[in-house]
Amino acid sequence: AGNVIDLDVSNRLQVVEALIDEALSKVLVFCGFRHAIENIAEHLGEAGYGVEVIMGGVSLKKRSDIIDRFQRDSDIEVLVCHPAAAGHGLNLTAASS
Repeated sequence: AGNVIDLDVSNRLQVVEALIDEALSKVLVFCGFRHAIENIAEHLGEAGYGVEVIMGGVSLKKRSDIIDRFQRDSDIEVLVCHPAAAGHGLNLTAASS
């Protein structure tokens, strides 16, 4: 059963990568599970994408810094966020997907 779960996660990560590759600009990925956010960010980082993460417990200052880097730094292509941590008051102009 463990291999089926790993395969499912692998397939989802491949879909995320394909969406990033098709995007004309930057990409937001929302995920409701901390462990999945960590796995997505790690996988995308290892695949060569510039990634930032916003999860619960991030201070407002750090959240603001992360958003600023995502919007201004051309090397940061993906922002992976927990909806509760980043879904309110998030004003992004850099992402297209």
